[in-house]
Amino acid sequence: MHSTRPVGPHSGDAMESFDYWVLPLRTFALQGLFLLVTIALEAIVLHNRLGISRRGGVQYALIINLVSTVIGWMTFFTLEPYFPNALELDVMSYVLFNRTLSPAAAMPSLVLIGVFAIYTLTFVIETQAMTVLLRLWAPPPRLNMALSRKRVAASCAIKVPCPGG
Repeated sequence: MHSTRPVGPHSGDAMESFDYWVLPLRTFALQGLFLLVTIALEAIVLHNRLGISRRGGVQYALIINLVSTVIGWMTFFTLEPYFPNALELDVMSYVLFNRTLSPAAAMPSLVLIGVFAIYTLTFVIETQAMTVLLRLWAPPPRLNMALSRKRVAASCAIKVPCPGG
């Protein structure tokens, strides 16, 4: 016996509508992995190049990368409805199944342009976020000068003899 009830996302049964939900778990996992690696590397660079504490470097890197990731996903979901149907299907196929539907000849140039644009926009977003964070969280000038004197004194006491003393 066959059921005559409608089946699908608009059938009225909430459990049946979950049959049509597809979560790109691999994409979520890779995004999380990339964020972890990127935050760790950027925290090291911020600590070594800007003299920010290790904890502060992790905090800066975490905020900067989360801001750029959220802006990136919001931009993608804002622009996605305007994609041509072929490109929309290719993007969905790539995100869900790691392969595209279009011929391989057309994809490399499109991917190269997309990667360059995404990298450039991410760099601009992260630079602006870092500028805002440094303005908000930078220590006052007196404290900054005291910290640099403390660093100089510590380096003179430990590593090299101080000039004239």
